[in-house]
Amino acid sequence: MDFEIENGVLKKYHGSGRAVTIPDNVTSIGKEAFRCCFALTSVIIPDSVTSIGDWAFNGCKNLTDIVIPNDISDFGANPFSGTPWIEANTDDEGFAVVNHVLLDYIGDSEEIIIPDGIVSIGKWAIRDFPLISFPPAIAYNNIRFTLNKDFDDEQALALGENIRKFFDNPEDTKVVDYLKENMEMCIFIDNIEVLRKLLDSGKFVTKKNIDKLIQYAIDKQKHEAQVTLTNYKEEKGWYEDTETALKKKFRL
Repeated sequence: MDFEIENGVLKKYHGSGRAVTIPDNVTSIGKEAFRCCFALTSVIIPDSVTSIGDWAFNGCKNLTDIVIPNDISDFGANPFSGTPWIEANTDDEGFAVVNHVLLDYIGDSEEIIIPDGIVSIGKWAIRDFPLISFPPAIAYNNIRFTLNKDFDDEQALALGENIRKFFDNPEDTKVVDYLKENMEMCIFIDNIEVLRKLLDSGKFVTKKNIDKLIQYAIDKQKHEAQVTLTNYKEEKGWYEDTETALKKKFRL
């Protein structure tokens, strides 16, 4: 059999056809299901499919034509990387967008602005993690912070969801409590626009925790966040005079 299907998941394609139509009983295309199928030139994905896994079509170097349902928004990491098809769906700024989902960014800018119309950012879409500005339309609960070696994907998704909720309702006490406990994650993502909005709210950074957060930014080499936090501390006038600092240090 060309298609290895288990509980609706297309686990692996074992065929050698150039034009492939995925069966209607498939609801998900699994991780690396078509990876490096060099003969493949076209694929028809049925409406029954709701998700496409990590690197599903990676390395299909002759794949130029894909028919994909408009309502698929659940994509794994770089599912079409290494295909002519994704190159054709990449704009002049380096954004590869499918169904309003940013699947890949191949530019080299140190600062990028996510285009309007993008509703989510795929896993590993922005591997070098430059300074990013998000449009209001972005669904923060779908953002997966790439390069996140200190925090797993579930934590990153939870952070994104709570950031979105806070921007919608800054008085939500549960959200405020969550973000207070996870300010280090807010620094780690290195999004200065988000960090500045959290600082300006006055709810998360205090005279008691500012130095700890600055040190965290230094330790993680988050220079922009370090500068932002240091400037915020100066704006608030949270610098102690030498006499007070010595008294605290030596408990005088």
